[in-house]
Amino acid sequence: MQTDNSFSSFLNLKRQSHIVLQKKFHAIFDKIATWIDSVGGQDKAETIEWGKKYLHHLNDLTKKSYFNQLLTLSKTNLVELGEIDKLRVLVDELYNLKSSILS
Repeated sequence: MQTDNSFSSFLNLKRQSHIVLQKKFHAIFDKIATWIDSVGGQDKAETIEWGKKYLHHLNDLTKKSYFNQLLTLSKTNLVELGEIDKLRVLVDELYNLKSSILS
């Protein structure tokens, strides 16, 4: 029996797309880990693990609480608003990437 090449191509494309998306998510989490280091945060591994575990809950209504939980878990004592904004931008990147998948 001959396999359908277009279907095989479609599956291969889906697999490649999935890998690309995984790499994008990992890159953002790597940036969050770097951010935690740069602001003298703690419990980086726990914070990143939590972020990955609860990523599926991230939506427009939960962005603020997701952001706040990352701040809390990383035990950062931030005084500079610019540093807080850097994390907010990274959470927005996660949200936008996740939203692009669902649309």
